[in-house]
Amino acid sequence: MAKTFLGQLILRLQDEMSGKAKKAATDVTGSMKKIEEHARRLASANWGVSFQRQMEKIGASAKEFDQVRRSWDRLQKDLQSKNVGTALRKSEIGAWKVATLSHLAQVRQGMRSTEKEARRIVQAMRMALRPAYIATGAYSGIYMAGTLGREALTASSERQREYFRQRMADIPQNEQDQIYERSSALSQKYPSVGITDIMEMARTARNTMGSTPRGLEVLDGMVRAMVTLQSSKGLDAASDSLMRMLRGIDNLGKNSNGAVGVQNVLDIIDGLTKAAQIEGADLDPGKLFDMARRAKIAGPGLSTEFLMTTAPAFMQDMTAEGFGTALSSAFKAFVTGANDSASKVNIAEQARLDIRKGPGKGELVNSSLFGTNPYEWVKRYLVPALKADGIDMNNDTDVAKAVANLSRNSMATGMITRMITQSDQVERLIGLYGRSMGTNAADRAKDEDPFVAYRGFLESFNNLAASIGEKAMPVIVPGLNAISGAVNQFAAMIKAGDPAVSTGLAIGGIGAAGFGAYKVGSAVYGLVTAGTNLNAAAAALQRAAAMQSGGSGAGDLIDGKNDNGGKAGWFAALMLKAKSLSLAAAPGLMAEGLAYTPGSSFEAQVVQQGKNKEQLQRMLGYLGSKEFWLGKGADPNFNAKEHFGIKTGLPNAGASPQVMDEILRQSADVGKQMAESLSITAKPDIDGSGIKAALADAKELRAVLSGLGSVILRAQANVDTELRRSFADYGVSP
Repeated sequence: MAKTFLGQLILRLQDEMSGKAKKAATDVTGSMKKIEEHARRLASANWGVSFQRQMEKIGASAKEFDQVRRSWDRLQKDLQSKNVGTALRKSEIGAWKVATLSHLAQVRQGMRSTEKEARRIVQAMRMALRPAYIATGAYSGIYMAGTLGREALTASSERQREYFRQRMADIPQNEQDQIYERSSALSQKYPSVGITDIMEMARTARNTMGSTPRGLEVLDGMVRAMVTLQSSKGLDAASDSLMRMLRGIDNLGKNSNGAVGVQNVLDIIDGLTKAAQIEGADLDPGKLFDMARRAKIAGPGLSTEFLMTTAPAFMQDMTAEGFGTALSSAFKAFVTGANDSASKVNIAEQARLDIRKGPGKGELVNSSLFGTNPYEWVKRYLVPALKADGIDMNNDTDVAKAVANLSRNSMATGMITRMITQSDQVERLIGLYGRSMGTNAADRAKDEDPFVAYRGFLESFNNLAASIGEKAMPVIVPGLNAISGAVNQFAAMIKAGDPAVSTGLAIGGIGAAGFGAYKVGSAVYGLVTAGTNLNAAAAALQRAAAMQSGGSGAGDLIDGKNDNGGKAGWFAALMLKAKSLSLAAAPGLMAEGLAYTPGSSFEAQVVQQGKNKEQLQRMLGYLGSKEFWLGKGADPNFNAKEHFGIKTGLPNAGASPQVMDEILRQSADVGKQMAESLSITAKPDIDGSGIKAALADAKELRAVLSGLGSVILRAQANVDTELRRSFADYGVSP
């Protein structure tokens, strides 16, 4: 009820100013009386608190409550006319409550089912028509353009970041060139891997192998493995899996100096890739790193053959972490021998089986084989020893019991038991691994795997965008820094607490961002279409931006002239036509005042920067002026309707012929400069239709503003309606 009373108080407050408000107050009072009457009717229905709560839980509407009340009244009259007993009366009332609630629940369920079916039909129609929309270019054109633009910018940014990472790693420039050339050649051969990704792999390989030449020797195998893993593990999982695999090889110390280390790395990559082709999702080659960390002292001694053929079988069976821990435990239990007194029994059992010989703890028979390939050692020495001791090798329980007597470490004995009892399965997997294609599948993946081929299609565009971005980023990055610097300057002024600044700069920030985006976008477009002489085209675009940008003209709005003695740019010329909107000058001036200013020499740049600084200081002096922010609106006699032409119409206005001639002359000069820079002989054709169209839009705006008066009246009526509706409770509208 508080909402209703609040609405009534507000309407009463406005009573003297509006006759409609008085009528609205009367309507609200009538609605309140109706609500109170409805509440009294509900209170008179003595059907019980529990039934009332169940009705509210179902979500019965006011109309349904009224229908239920009438049904309740009819039931009471019927019971009184029949003069039924108390027991039968309670039974009838109970049956009525159950039937009423069931009916309401069924209605709700029917409504939900109908709504769900309607949504399903609408969704089905959308999905059926979607291919037609896409085929005709509707629905997908803007989305595709936005997606391609975003991906292109991301690709070029990632390329520049990789260059910076190489410089941070202190890679000499000649080695950086070698990495790029090799990466470009491999991406051409395997299109599903982008140049930037290969450059990152090359940097990782350099760190792993110790030098760029040795890193490039294994790069080919890494790229081939990545293409193969894209097919067996998925496009996104391949890169991370390969990098972690390389870290595992490094942790195991298989990347030793010389040709042997290079061959070890290539063999392990190929072996784990073969295993991944057989195991699929059950084996992640990147888990080799986790296994190597858990193996600890046992890791470095493992042979390349064991890692590429046997280890994957136990990694997918015991998990990489579990297998690594078991290797470490088994090495301590058998090779070094446990030193605690409780393990003397286990040492004695090993000696009894003749797998440990010598005085004291003795030495494990052929311990070097156990260190390089524990599976092969179990087959060659432990299995014959257990058979000679009378153990039934077909009885897994007897085998597990016999192995448990050899060590107190359950991880070690568990792995040894698996090597014995699951030897047939292990041998089968080793055979399957050996017959798979391995990294050789990379040459066929792009031709036979459609997902890999599609990734190659996307990566080709990423390579193109990244190559273009190498020339565009020197323009984009300073522009972004200039905009961010301007925003920070505005934030500092807002923090100072000036209300006028806090109000006006919201619009100014939007203008600065839009203007900066225009300059950056123009530079990128010019670089894309410039051909081979991109540097010269960039210089011409910078001169064009300095001549036509709103930043250079913004300061001229204050003193009415250009520092270079010429006329203001096209943006400034348009702003002169809107001189009452003084705030429009701030974004361009701020961006130009803080950005880098190109010039023919360092001295010229310093002079230009000083001029920009003076303009910026001059602009900041206007920030505290009410006339600066409001223009003519600061005048107490300012008439908004006459100013905007709502009733009287806007006066005819258009650009002066002198301004138009100057704009066309400057554009022609820019076209000539770009033609000379790009070494082309085409004659520039200056099209002034865009500016003429802008003037036509301004005239059309005048017509739109002329009809604004009727729109305001309709809006006022809508506000009155919404006010009455908002201050009503229980869905009752006066």
